Amino acid sequence: MSADTVTITLALHNAHARQVFAGALRGMPGVELKNGAPVDLLVCELGQAAEEELARLEKARLEGRVGEVFLAGSEPTPELLIQAIRAGVSEFLPLPARAEDLAEALRRFRERRRPQAAQAAPAASGARIIAVAGAKPGTGTTTVAVNLALELTRAGAGRVGLLDLRRPHGETPFFLDLECAYTWEEVAANLSRLDATFLESLITRHASGLGLLPAPENFAGSLEDAALERLLAEMGRLFDVLVLDAGPADARNLRLLEAAERFLLVLNPSLPCLAASRSFLDEARRPGRGLEARVELVSARHVAESGIEPAEAAEVLGCKFRWLLPDDAASALSALNQGRAVSEAAPKSRLAKALAAMARDLAPAAAGPVRTRGLSALLGRLRGRSESLPAMGVA
Repeated sequence: MSADTVTITLALHNAHARQVFAGALRGMPGVELKNGAPVDLLVCELGQAAEEELARLEKARLEGRVGEVFLAGSEPTPELLIQAIRAGVSEFLPLPARAEDLAEALRRFRERRRPQAAQAAPAASGARIIAVAGAKPGTGTTTVAVNLALELTRAGAGRVGLLDLRRPHGETPFFLDLECAYTWEEVAANLSRLDATFLESLITRHASGLGLLPAPENFAGSLEDAALERLLAEMGRLFDVLVLDAGPADARNLRLLEAAERFLLVLNPSLPCLAASRSFLDEARRPGRGLEARVELVSARHVAESGIEPAEAAEVLGCKFRWLLPDDAASALSALNQGRAVSEAAPKSRLAKALAAMARDLAPAAAGPVRTRGLSALLGRLRGRSESLPAMGVA
C-alpha cells in the first residue's frame, strides 16, 4: 500500500449514506476501505448520546487508532458543530448523502496531510496584510485598526478580516459591540486541526460583513511564530484584506513587520512616543532586515500646537508621517461607547473624514470576488434542514 493511500472506515447506519459514500470511494484513486482501526479516516454518525460518543472518538484519535473523523448527519446545531470540532472532528457531511460532499471533504483532508512546511506557506492569492501597532500603549491603536477595517469593508475592499493580537488581552469586541464565543486561543490549542473550516467556525461576523477573531481575555504568553504563520496563512485564504491590531510596537512585532505588506506605526506627539518609535525603527533598519520601507507613520490625536511639529518628529525618526489624525477624543469615545464606527457615531467629524481617507489610501485597486466556503456555508445549509439525527453505532 502506498504512503499516499488513505485508509477509510465507514461507520454508518444510514443504508443510503453507506451506499453513496462507499460507491464514491471505490471510484477514487489512493483510497482503501477498511472495517476497523487503525485507520486514517473514520466517517460516522452520532446517536442520542452525542457527548459520550464524541469523547470516545476523541480518545480513539488521541490514541492513534483514528487519524481524522468526519461526521454525517441531519440538522446538527451550531453548538454541536463547535463541540465536535473541539473533539477533533474535521468535517461534517449532511444527509441525504451526496458523493460530491464527500469528495470535497476528502480533498481538504488530503491538503491537511501535506507536509507541515507546505501547510505553513501562505496561499498565492492570500490577503493583503495591514498591521497596526502603537509606539506605546494608549496611543489609539485599536481605534485606528477597528475603524480602518470597517471603512475598508464599506469601501468595497472585498472580504475584510480583523485579527486582534494585543497582549495580555484585546478590546476589539467592545469597539464593535460584539459578543465573541471564541478567540485565537482555540487556534493555539488546536493547531493540528487548523484549516479554513475550523477557522471559520471561530470567527464572529459584524453586521457590516467584517470578520473578527479576537484576543483571549487571559492567555499566558503569546502565539508562537509557527502558530502565527499558520494562522495568518489560513486567514489569508478567507479574506482579501486582513487588518491586525498588533498592540505595542516592540521586538516581538518585528515578525508582523516581516509578514505585513503595510505596517502602520501609530504615535502621539510626545517625547516618550518618539523615543519608542525610534527604537522600533532602528530595529527595522538593522542590516539584513531592510524592513523600514514597510513602516508608515500615523500621528493620532494630532494637535496643531503640541510643541512637536510633524516635520520635527519626522526628522528625529528619519521617516515622514503618512497620515495625521486629528485629536477628537469626544468622537472616538462616543463611537467606542456605542460600539460603532466613528463614521457612524460622528459622521461629520474631522476624525471620521480622516479615517475614511486613510481607508481609501489603503484599499486595494480592485477587490476580489466575495466567496463563501467551508463551515460558514455549511452552517447556513444545515440550519435550514428539519430532519432529526439518526442513530449511530460507533464502538
